[in-house]
Amino acid sequence: MVIRRMNTVLVKHNKILFGIFSVIIIISFVWFFTPGLDGSLLFGGAGASPNATVATVFGRKITNKQYQQAYRDRVLVLEAMTGRDPSQFHSYIEQTLIQEIARETAADVLGISATDEEVGNFICNACAVFRGKNGFDPELYKKFAQNIQERDGRSIAEFENLIRRMLSADKVASELTKGIYLTSDEKERMAVLLKEKFNARLIEFPFANYKNIKRGSAEAKAKGLGETDMLNYYKANEKQFMTAPLMKALIVRFPYAPANYAPTAKEIEAYYKAHENDFKKAGKVQPLAQVRNQVAEAIRQEKGRLKAQQDAKNFRDALYSASESVENPAKQIDLLKKLAAQRKLQLIQTDWFNAQTADLKGIGKEPALIAALFRTNPKHNPLLTASLRGNLGVYVAGSTAVQPSVPAAFKDVQGKVWDALLADYAKRAASEAAHNFSHQVAARANAAKELPELAKKAGGKLSDLKNFTREAQNETPVRMFAMQMAVRQQDKTISQPESTNDSMILVYLDGRIQPTAAEKAEALKQIDAMLNYSKMMMQQGSVSIWFQANVQSKIRPEEEP
Repeated sequence: MVIRRMNTVLVKHNKILFGIFSVIIIISFVWFFTPGLDGSLLFGGAGASPNATVATVFGRKITNKQYQQAYRDRVLVLEAMTGRDPSQFHSYIEQTLIQEIARETAADVLGISATDEEVGNFICNACAVFRGKNGFDPELYKKFAQNIQERDGRSIAEFENLIRRMLSADKVASELTKGIYLTSDEKERMAVLLKEKFNARLIEFPFANYKNIKRGSAEAKAKGLGETDMLNYYKANEKQFMTAPLMKALIVRFPYAPANYAPTAKEIEAYYKAHENDFKKAGKVQPLAQVRNQVAEAIRQEKGRLKAQQDAKNFRDALYSASESVENPAKQIDLLKKLAAQRKLQLIQTDWFNAQTADLKGIGKEPALIAALFRTNPKHNPLLTASLRGNLGVYVAGSTAVQPSVPAAFKDVQGKVWDALLADYAKRAASEAAHNFSHQVAARANAAKELPELAKKAGGKLSDLKNFTREAQNETPVRMFAMQMAVRQQDKTISQPESTNDSMILVYLDGRIQPTAAEKAEALKQIDAMLNYSKMMMQQGSVSIWFQANVQSKIRPEEEP
């Protein structure tokens, strides 16, 4: 009933309704798809509306129109500076423009401006377009002024104003940091940091000291290193004891063998000249007459290698053609066998081997061949994609079987399990001894005097770290690490234990020796400029952070301006 009434209304008033709907559609289209009506971007990108705000810099809104103008300004300046096609600068300008606008705005906010002299010097010395044979050429400058007026409607005064704004922006960081100076206190502290000396002692608890335990002994069982403990450790850490993946392969070898060939005198002479360095004795090239037989043999060897390579290539090409339409991996291997039999080539079936196998049975030492075979898969792509040149010959081969890595049987890795369990125990024992020692020393009123005796009783190794500074070098990694620990300690205190590759270490700081006035003066000669530069860089970093904190941009780097 309701549908019927609606249909009647639509039929009766179709012209009126059509007119209303048309007006709505037109208004909607104009409102939503015409950029710039209200300054919003709506369905457009950042480049859609001239009045749209694309960034806010130090509280000032930057419209798309202003952004576009700033882009064109940069193009003009870079064109004058380099004389190159402006299109080359698109990516650079796109990435830096918002920051450049921020720097110019900061200069304006701070009242920083370039002088007329600075603008003039820049135009005369930094713009390639105005440079003639004798430096700045006024005629070229006039020509540029005429060109930008005709092309862009720009006056030369506008161009000079662009340069002024750019130079003003460049002065912001230097103006904000030019008042930097080092106080006497800062210099004093730095000189002391560099030149003060430390006297400390290093106490080591080597892991090796806790490994002197015989497997199967009562001591091992008492310390949780018995056979049951080994089995439990193995079960909890099976992934540490995985077997290596294994593979079998079928291989056709084309061995390197000297060619049955007698080189001509001309060939021998040409080869000798091209390979003189191969025929040296005591650093001197031997005369051809003395090495003629060696040269002839080298030629036969080279021809033999080339023949092996060509024979292997021919065989691999034939195998590739025959197996190109064969998807079944097993049938691809069958083709390898068939072709080898037809050509009466020896086919070598390997035993199981892994990626670290040094010597393939029936082949020899061919690590490149093993590596190539492990890149194949007997279930998907068993054949090598090309003939492979090795140390002893050229090979065409395919993998026939593979065994994945699995947890090794406990009986096969008991030695490795024992070593790993003992190493874990040694680290725990050394750590416990080091921590106990630290507590003992901290509790003693006269720890400095008693330190050697306490270390000996605890099983620690004591050594001196005498008169070192923070500039200490040429020490072992452990001693360097200990020195770094020592400089953070208070006098007459011991550090917390730290772990190294082979021991637990602690450091006892006996005391510091302050540098003399002469030592501090010498240090200041070396570091004064460095300290000023470092402080300036820190200040400029703060300026950059200040810029970033006052810039909010909607421009994405990939957008075309």
